[in-house]
Amino acid sequence: MLERIKILDQKVLALVQRFEIKDQRLRFLFSLFLFAFCLNWFYSYVGVYDYLHVRPSSIHSSAQCQRASIALNYYETDMNFFKPRIQKYSEMGGVTGVEFPIMYYLDAIAYKLLGFSEVNARIISLGLVSLGLLFFFLLTNQFLKNVFLSITVVGSAAFSPTLLFYAPNFMPDAPSLALILIAWYYFFKYVRSHSIKYFNIFLVFATLAALIKVVALIALVIIICLMVLDRLKFFKKSNPLPLIDKPIFQLIKIVVCVGIVFSWYYYANWLAVAYQNESFSLSPVMGDAGTLKAVIENVKALWLFHYYSNETYVLMGAAVLFITIFARYTSRLLFSITLLYLFGNLAFVYFFLNQFINHDYYIISILPLIFFLFLTFGDCLVRLANTHFVLIKAVFFIIIVFNMKESVLNCKENYTFRYSNEIYYWTGDFRSYFDLESRLREVGVKRTDLTISGFDDTFCSSLYLMNQIGIPIASWNDSLKIDEMIKYKHSKYLILNDTARFNKIYPNNFSKQIILTHRGVIVYKLR
Repeated sequence: MLERIKILDQKVLALVQRFEIKDQRLRFLFSLFLFAFCLNWFYSYVGVYDYLHVRPSSIHSSAQCQRASIALNYYETDMNFFKPRIQKYSEMGGVTGVEFPIMYYLDAIAYKLLGFSEVNARIISLGLVSLGLLFFFLLTNQFLKNVFLSITVVGSAAFSPTLLFYAPNFMPDAPSLALILIAWYYFFKYVRSHSIKYFNIFLVFATLAALIKVVALIALVIIICLMVLDRLKFFKKSNPLPLIDKPIFQLIKIVVCVGIVFSWYYYANWLAVAYQNESFSLSPVMGDAGTLKAVIENVKALWLFHYYSNETYVLMGAAVLFITIFARYTSRLLFSITLLYLFGNLAFVYFFLNQFINHDYYIISILPLIFFLFLTFGDCLVRLANTHFVLIKAVFFIIIVFNMKESVLNCKENYTFRYSNEIYYWTGDFRSYFDLESRLREVGVKRTDLTISGFDDTFCSSLYLMNQIGIPIASWNDSLKIDEMIKYKHSKYLILNDTARFNKIYPNNFSKQIILTHRGVIVYKLR
């Protein structure tokens, strides 16, 4: 009888354990579904899906076209990964140096499989950003152990109009952020399990993020700093085990990863010089006191509320104050990462100060600080609530939900504004070029026929949008420069969007050479 009871007890215990495992899986799947549902609702409400078909336009459409041009040239010209090209012609064939072009290469593969459509590129970028947010949500939920609270914390950091605009876009900044958020998830998975494979996965994602946007190297520098702090037994109180096993060995791997990143940027700089086509900023763009003043004035006047809503800035201030007051309840590891990100971002701003005057997307590289600030804030608050004030968690949830409501409204208003006529033509009105390619092919103009495009003050916007290899005429080019372009032996076509202006600068008799007119654009055959 006793033997039967023992067997029965074992069966019941096994059944209970099996049920608990299933229950954990169900809770995990439910949290994934809920986060995905909320994120999808957010995208839909703001209008992200409504603009996936839109061609590069609005704020920094020039930079968008530059990056999109690389994907198009992989697709149209050459799938050689190590020779990225843009539409802007050079004697060496348009090859240029650029940050690691993995995103553009993925876009080109999608074009090969599905046909050319910029929607594919936008979906790839948006999908990766969404994946990054999902992984950081999973990380946040591991600390807060509350699905709803975790969603609000991640949402507070993610609901940036600037991040939202560039998530389904052609720029590398948002995908780099996504990769670094995924990397951190695996680092904390390593901290909990000490399984070396998770640390290696962290290194892979962090290295990819830094290859795409070099500022992501801050994450690897932070790991080195954490190793030093661990050596000084800074984390021993909360975790008696070493934070990172075999630190010397891991440090060597980090140095190798940093070497890979710098090797690519060295190669990219070499490409730009060797092929006489320096189209992208691949080195620091520092400034002085005057630059700092210009940055402050421009950010206050133009960019500040493109970054976040007023309510989110208030929440950031409250988070800093709360963490300072209740420092004893703060995770030393989270606090250290947040503080180190602050120092790293200050260094980044110093080295690239000039870029913050006119480039809103540079703020995206700083956003890991905001994600960790809100995670540290939430973790500190939950620790305090669990030991002292249970009600404080509910109050925090109500406050942060209100903040999210205002942030969502701000994102929707900002997103609509960015695609409105008021700002749609930020760097010029290129609508005439959106559907020009098919008309050019009808009259026998080949994509590879060298085309002079005026007037275009960008690197290659008009050339990209009509899918032509060529040279843009900028508004500041004089008659001598234009004459040099036109008399260049390979120049076959001239495409103008303002003939009166062109004739005033460069008197000519090209009227008999017109082969096409399209929405105010005139195409001339030069030879």
